[in-house]
Amino acid sequence: MRVNRYCPNCGAKVSSEDHLFTSSRECPRCKMVVWFIDHLIEQKSAPTAPKSASGLGDLKDFLYRNVGPLSIAGFIGLALTVCVILLGNQAVALVLALLYLTAAFSFIVLYLMGRDTVKVAQEKRDKAAAILNEYMELKNRFDEVVKREQTHYESAIGKEAADFAVATTEEKSRLASALADKIAEAERREKKAQQVIESVDFLGKKFLDDTKKWVISRLTMENFVVSKEKILKVIQQCRDAGYPVNTAYERDIIDELKNEYEMVVRRDYERQEQARIKERIREEEKAQREFQREIERAEAEKRVREKALAEAMERVKDEHSSEVEDLKAKLAEAEEKLQRTKSMAQQTKAGHIYIISNIGSFGEKVFKIGMTRRLVPLERVKELGDASVPFPFDVHMMIHSDDAPTLESALHEEFHNSRLNKVNMHKEFFRVDFESLRKTVERLHGEVSYVVDAEALQYRQSLDMPDEDFKYISEIEKKADHLDPGGED
Repeated sequence: MRVNRYCPNCGAKVSSEDHLFTSSRECPRCKMVVWFIDHLIEQKSAPTAPKSASGLGDLKDFLYRNVGPLSIAGFIGLALTVCVILLGNQAVALVLALLYLTAAFSFIVLYLMGRDTVKVAQEKRDKAAAILNEYMELKNRFDEVVKREQTHYESAIGKEAADFAVATTEEKSRLASALADKIAEAERREKKAQQVIESVDFLGKKFLDDTKKWVISRLTMENFVVSKEKILKVIQQCRDAGYPVNTAYERDIIDELKNEYEMVVRRDYERQEQARIKERIREEEKAQREFQREIERAEAEKRVREKALAEAMERVKDEHSSEVEDLKAKLAEAEEKLQRTKSMAQQTKAGHIYIISNIGSFGEKVFKIGMTRRLVPLERVKELGDASVPFPFDVHMMIHSDDAPTLESALHEEFHNSRLNKVNMHKEFFRVDFESLRKTVERLHGEVSYVVDAEALQYRQSLDMPDEDFKYISEIEKKADHLDPGGED
């Protein structure tokens, strides 16, 4: 490291490496071998002889010190003036005489005025010279003292430097030993910290894997979002605890969750499809039984009409009597009904599409779009509103179709984004306004009969019922339950 040091003799600043100032060296300015110090000693300059205060003093001094030469010059000028007069040029001689007299007068005046001043200046110069000599003597004595002290200081510093070098060697050895111990201790701590990190990583990975397996084992068709939030929360807990879960590993866990969810949905759809198939088979069997009962009823009615017609013809002996004609018409009607029932029984896709609502259970603008193949489709609507919901359903449309499954699928597809349950696609409830529903049905099937406003009779009566009436109805219901305690919900 470079530092600045100063010469104690002349104050010169030297910049060099720190270790180069541990011994004495030569000053580049005063050429003396000194120990450089870290602060500057102000150097005082020697006093000089005082100067005169003005140019007038210098002139006086000059005249005083050159009286002889000036006197000779004056006599020479006077001689020249006399020569000029003798030669006859009186005008020039007059001018020279005036100039000479003026100079002589000025010389005399200046000499008289400057005699005392020059004497005072001479005294001051002598005094300044004495002070200067005294200063130089003191400076020489000071230089000798400084040199002597410097020699003693260098000797003491050299000894101290030697002692310091020895002490430094011992201290270095001690510090080296202490440093070796610290390094060994640091290595032990680093090894222990590494073991702790490995343990944290093992426990964090195990905890995360166990949580992932637990969440996946409880994954259903309805709880994907909740399961994903649980895993993300556990990942954040691992990061907070010091186990770094990188984004790639997090993405792999979420992808595994998604793959498992796809399998769960596929299995659930297969199970629901099997249930739907079984339900459809039960519906078809029930419809076939209804058709069979209706056929048997139609055949019995046909036989009764045939017997009545035979008895009437035998009795009246006239095929064109009003009674016979009436019985023939009724027989034909019974035959047509029988054929129509047999035809409907043979059609496997014919059925009814029902569009129903339940304001008290699901609120406004929520409709169920379903299908039934029963001869009396309202029986299916009544079943849906028996015990699973607090109020019965209101029918808005009942549409007969020769291909009821296709029409139902088309309606479900049209309102797919309006599903009330966005997890289980087998739920047939949709949130949509009735006008859009009506236009879609007419576009896919044609004009149909419909009811816009739901009656919701029980729901509206429940809202408007006074407490007195509610109390009365409750008492009647309790009496009825008491009379028939075995009734089921």
